[in-house]
Amino acid sequence: MLKTIIIEDELSAQLLLKNIFDEYCPTINYAGYATSLAESTELILKTKPDIIFLDIALEDCTAFDVLDAIDYTQYKIIFTTAYEEYASKAFRYEALDYILKPYLPNDVITALERVRARDYDHKLLQKLTKIIPGSINSKGHKIGIHSSKGISLLYEKEILHVEANGSYTRIYTVDGQSILSSKGLKEIETQLSKVGFFRTHLSHLVNIDHIKEFQKGDGGSVILSNRKSVPVSRRKKSELLKIIERGIS
Repeated sequence: MLKTIIIEDELSAQLLLKNIFDEYCPTINYAGYATSLAESTELILKTKPDIIFLDIALEDCTAFDVLDAIDYTQYKIIFTTAYEEYASKAFRYEALDYILKPYLPNDVITALERVRARDYDHKLLQKLTKIIPGSINSKGHKIGIHSSKGISLLYEKEILHVEANGSYTRIYTVDGQSILSSKGLKEIETQLSKVGFFRTHLSHLVNIDHIKEFQKGDGGSVILSNRKSVPVSRRKKSELLKIIERGIS
C-alpha cells in the first residue's frame, strides 16, 4: 500500500481526487489532506507519506513554498494544477508526474503506475549490484544507472557530477562520458552513498573528491576536476564551505 496525501485548497478537486482513489486505486492508503502552508507541512511531517498529490496554487502559498519548507527529496511528488506553465518548474523539484485539472481516472492511474515502475526499477538495480562480482572494491560501491539503452554500472568514485534534466538526470563521469538516466535526481542521490556527494543546488549533485575550487558569488560555484563550474545555492553555501574547510571527502 502507498500512503498518500492530497494538498489542495479547492474542495471539489480534493473530493474528485479522493473519489478516484476509492474507485480505481486499491493500492492507495489515503492519509488525509491539507489546504495551506502550515497544514501541509504539519500533515507531511505527521503522516510521512509515500506520495503527495500537490496542487500548485494554494490558499496562502504555492506548492513550491511547501516543498521549500520540507525535505521534499524524501517524497514522491505528483503535481496537480489547472495551469500548464508551471510544468518546467515542477520538474526542477523532481516531480514524478504533472496532472492537469479536471482530473481523469486514467491520468491518476498512469501517474501511480509511474511511481510503482520507478520503485521496481530501483529494487532491480539494488539486486543487480549485489549479484555482480566486484560490485565493491577500492573504487567504492557500484551503482546501476538506468537509461534508454539499458543499465550502466558505475563506481561512485567515477562520477563527477549529476545534473537534473527535467524529470531525468545527466550523469558526468571522470572519463568524459555523460549518461542520460531515466531516474530523477532524488533517486540517483539515494543510490549514492551518504559520504562523498553533496547537493550544491536544487538541480546539482557533486562528488566532493572532485571539487577543486570554490568561487564566491550570490551562492557561489564550485569548479570540478574537469573544470566544469557548478552553481551553489545560497542556503547550501555555508554547509558546503564547512565540508571543504574540514577536508572531508
